[in-house]
Amino acid sequence: MLTISPLQIWRARVFGKLQRRKNSFIDERIRLTTEVLSAIKIVKLYAWEDAFLKRILDVRNMELGVLRHIGVLYAVMSIVFNSLTLIICLVTLSVYATWGGPGFTPGTLTPQIVFVSMTLFALLKAPIASLTETTTATVTLAVGASRIQAFLLQEENDPCSIIRDYVSNNNTTTGTSVVINDATFSWIKESILAGSDNMENQDEADETQALLQGSQGGESSSEIQRPTLQHINISVKSGSLVAIVGRVGQGKSSLLSALIGEMYKFHGCAKTVGRIAYVPQQSWILNATLRDNILFGLEYDQERYERIIAASGLKPDIATLPAGDQTEIGERGINLSGGQKQRVALARAAYNDADIYLLDDPLSAVDAHVDQHLWGELIGPQGLLRNKTRLLVTHGIHHLQEVDQIILLKDGCIAETGHFEELMAAGRTFSQLIREYAIAHRDQGSSNTSSTTESDIAETQSQESFESGTTGDTVTATKKGNANVNNVNENVKKDKRAGIIQAENIMDGGLTIGIFLGYLRAITYKYAVLIMLFQVLMQVCYVGTSLWLKYWIGQNKDSDQDSRPSLSLFLLVFSGLTLMYVLIGIVLFWITFGVARIHASEYLHRIFMSRIMRLPPAFFDTTPDFASIDDRIPWKLFEAVGHAVSLIASLTVVAFTTPLFLVASPFIALIFYYIQKYYLRVSQAIKRICRATQSPIYQHFQETLAGVSTIRAMNLQDRFIAASAKRSDLYSNSFIALAYCIRWMEILVQLINVVITLLACVWFVLLPQGSVNAATAGLALSFAMSNSQSLIWFTRTYSDLYVHMIAVERVYEYTELKTEASLSTAPDSQAGRALEQHWPQEGRIEFVDYSTRYRKGMDL
Repeated sequence: MLTISPLQIWRARVFGKLQRRKNSFIDERIRLTTEVLSAIKIVKLYAWEDAFLKRILDVRNMELGVLRHIGVLYAVMSIVFNSLTLIICLVTLSVYATWGGPGFTPGTLTPQIVFVSMTLFALLKAPIASLTETTTATVTLAVGASRIQAFLLQEENDPCSIIRDYVSNNNTTTGTSVVINDATFSWIKESILAGSDNMENQDEADETQALLQGSQGGESSSEIQRPTLQHINISVKSGSLVAIVGRVGQGKSSLLSALIGEMYKFHGCAKTVGRIAYVPQQSWILNATLRDNILFGLEYDQERYERIIAASGLKPDIATLPAGDQTEIGERGINLSGGQKQRVALARAAYNDADIYLLDDPLSAVDAHVDQHLWGELIGPQGLLRNKTRLLVTHGIHHLQEVDQIILLKDGCIAETGHFEELMAAGRTFSQLIREYAIAHRDQGSSNTSSTTESDIAETQSQESFESGTTGDTVTATKKGNANVNNVNENVKKDKRAGIIQAENIMDGGLTIGIFLGYLRAITYKYAVLIMLFQVLMQVCYVGTSLWLKYWIGQNKDSDQDSRPSLSLFLLVFSGLTLMYVLIGIVLFWITFGVARIHASEYLHRIFMSRIMRLPPAFFDTTPDFASIDDRIPWKLFEAVGHAVSLIASLTVVAFTTPLFLVASPFIALIFYYIQKYYLRVSQAIKRICRATQSPIYQHFQETLAGVSTIRAMNLQDRFIAASAKRSDLYSNSFIALAYCIRWMEILVQLINVVITLLACVWFVLLPQGSVNAATAGLALSFAMSNSQSLIWFTRTYSDLYVHMIAVERVYEYTELKTEASLSTAPDSQAGRALEQHWPQEGRIEFVDYSTRYRKGMDL
C-alpha cells in the first residue's frame, strides 16, 4: 500500500491542474450564458441566437475536453481505487503459498488463512476508495479555497477615505452636510497611474482601462491614465439643493461615487454629515414586492408611505399592477419600465428619511410631465425632500434656475460654481453650454413647437398631461387624486399574476422511468449495455478468484504432500483472473467517464441551450446545473450498478452455500424494502429542501452584488450580511438533517447484515459435523460479512442518483416548452410556398387587426 503513495501524489497534482482548467472554462461558459440570457431580447431582435449559441457550445466543448482527460485519469487510477484490494490479496497469498512455510518453504493455504485474509482485505476496499475520493475532494477543496483566498485578499474599500459623521446637522442656516477640500479621486490605484507597480499589478490595471485605449495614437499613456477627479473643493450647505452639470464623461457620476467611498482618494479631505441615501443612474430593484422595494427593510408607516407614493408619482402605476403594491417585481425590475424603476428607487430613498440624497440623473428616464411632477412634489424646493441636502446630477437645464447651487465639471475638475444668474452673467463655460443646448433643442423641436426654451416645453407638456389624464410611464394626477393607496390596492384584483418569478419547487413523489431512460438515451443504449456488461464481467472475475481459492484449498486438503497440484498453476490462474479484473476495470472506467459521460453531457447541454435560445422572451422574465450531469450522475450511476452487481453476486454465493438463507430471504428482503423505501422518500424530501434552500443563497448574493454601491452608501452592509447568513444557516440545517438520515439508514442496514451473517453461522453450526466443507463455510461467511458495505452503499448511491436525476428531469422539462417559430422558413413548407418568389419587395411592416399579450395569463 505504501507503493501507491507516489501514484496518489501524481494523481492529485494532475487532477488539480485539470480541475483548474475545468473551472476556468466553467467560469467562461457561465459568464457567456449569463450575458446572453440577460440581454436575450436584444439577441432575439437581431437574430443572433445561432451565433451566441455557437460561442457557448465552443466553450462547452473545451470544458468537455478537460472532462475527457479526467476520464482518462480515472481509468488509469482505477488500478488503485478499484483493483488494489484484489492485487494485495494476490500478492499476499502468492507470497505465502511460495515461502510461507517453515524455513521459507511453500505454505499451506487453509480456509482459515485464505478467507479470513480475504474478508480483511475486502474491508480495506471501502477505506481505500474513500482515500481516493478524499484525495479528489481535497484537491477540489484546495482549488476552490485558492480561488476564494484570491478573492478575499483583493483590496477592499478604505473606510477612512471619506469621513462619515452619522449625526445629522439640523441647522440649515450655518451647518454643512458635504465638505471636500482639495481632494483627488480616481478609479485606478495611484501606484498604477504613477507606473511604479510591477507586472503583477498590470492585470489589475488592464481591468480598469478602457477597451479602446491606445486607439487614439496622439494621446500618451500619461494623458489617458489620469485621476478622474482632480483638486475638488465643495462645500454644501445643509438642506440645500445642488445641481451637478457638465458634458458626458466629465466626472459627474464619479463625484457621487467618490462621496460614498467607491473611488481611490489620493489626497485631500472629504466629509459627509448625516445618513446618505443614494439613487444610482441604473436603478437597482430587488426581486420582491413593490412595497418591499420601497420599505427596504424598514417598518411600514402607512401615512408616510402614502405620502411618498404620491410624491413619487407611483399611484397610477400601482393601480395598473395585478396586485397593487404587493405585486412581485422580477429580477432587475424586468416587469417595470425604466421610468417606473427610477421612481421606485426615488421612493425607496425618500422612505429611508436620510439627511443627504445623492441623485444620479434620476429624471433622465422619465417623461417630461413626470419630470415636472417629481421636481415639484419630491426633489425640488417645494418637494417632500425640501429640508434635505440634495446633490442632483442632471443633463437637463430647465430646473437649474431653482437650485441653490450649480457645480459645473469639466475634465474632472470644477470649472465653475455658483447660482444660475451668476454663472450666466459670467459668460464662461456654463453660459456657453446653456446656449448650445438651447440652439440644439430649438433646431430639433422647431417643427413641433414655437417655444424657444426647454422649460416652456416641459411646462406645456406637463399641463397637457394633467388635463388629458394620459397614463403609461406617466402620472395622471397628483394634486387632484389623493385617494388612499390602500383603497387602490383593495380595488385591484389579487390573482396569481401578482407573482412573476417562479419559486424553487419542492416536488413530491418519485421520478418517472422515462427520466432514467432519457439519460440512458443521452449516453446511448450501446454504452449503457457495455457498462452493464463490464460490471458483470468484473464481478465474475472477483467471484471467480474466491471460487478458485476454494477449489485450490479443497485440492490441497484431499491430496497428500507428494500429489498436490502445481503451485505454478494456482498462481497462473489466480494472476490471470486478477489481471482480467484490472483490465476490465480500466476499460469500464474509460467507457463510463471518458466516453459515455462526455456524450451525455454534450447532448443534454446542447439540446438544453438550443431550446432555451428559442424560447419566447417572456420565459426569461418568469423563470429564475450541469454539475450534477457532468460529475455526480455518472459517478452515482457507476457506483449504484457496481454495488448492485456485487450485492447480487454475494447473495447468490450465500444462498447456494446456505439454504437456510433462502427461507429467511423473503422476510429480510421485505424489511430491507421498507427501510430503503422510507429512507429514499425522506432523503429525497430533504435533498429537495437542500436544493430549494440553496437557490436563494445565490439569488440573494447576485442581487447584493448588483446593488453593492447603494448598500454601502446607505450603510446597510450588516443587514445584507445577516440576510445571507440566515439563508446559509437554513441550507446547513437541511444538510445536517440529511446526514442524520444517512446514519439512521446505515445502522439499520448493518443490523440486516448481522442477521444474514448470523443465519449463515447458525446453519453451519447446526449441520452434522463433516457434512459441510470448511472452505465452503469460509466462502459463505466471507461474502456474508462483505454484504454490509454493499447494502449501505447501494442504498446511498441509488438514493443520490435518484435525487441528482432531477437535473435531467429539469433539462427535459425545458426541452418540452413551446418555442418561437423557426428562424428560417423551409421552402417546401406551407408557409414557404405561401411566400412570393421575390419576397420581400418592400421594406414595410403592416399590422392588421393585431392583438397580443406580453405573456400567457396577462391581459391583451
